Amino acid sequence: MDAYYVVKSKNVERLGYQGFDACFRYISGDNQASKSYSMTAPVINRLDDTVMVDTAFVLLGSDTPPQPNHQAVIEKIESTCMVVYKFKGNINDNAIKTSLEALETYINAQGLTIKDGPWLARYNPPFIPGFLKRNEMMMEVVCV
Repeated sequence: MDAYYVVKSKNVERLGYQGFDACFRYISGDNQASKSYSMTAPVINRLDDTVMVDTAFVLLGSDTPPQPNHQAVIEKIESTCMVVYKFKGNINDNAIKTSLEALETYINAQGLTIKDGPWLARYNPPFIPGFLKRNEMMMEVVCV
């Protein structure tokens, strides 16, 4: 995967709503250039145990994005190697724990070394029924 930019914001509550709002404000033009971006999927949450500690949106385009006007930050993500576990359903502590355990079991069985993570990637808006929601648990591994 080539390098890309994200806008991200820290979460101060468990489910990531505040981080989502700050990132959404940014892509809606609340930045130093008043530039709007298309909403992208997935919405990515960095996890600490089952708690979402930040929220990130991928910014499309090759130019360096403008700086935010509020608590969000821009980060360049360099080329990485990721292992991904796909799962369906609503996000809750059990779904996070189960998918993370499955991902770690696979990574260990392959003899890979975890470099960073985990991240939760969510692809659907909240109004989609749980059985139709697509999610991914991701870990960065040392490229081999």
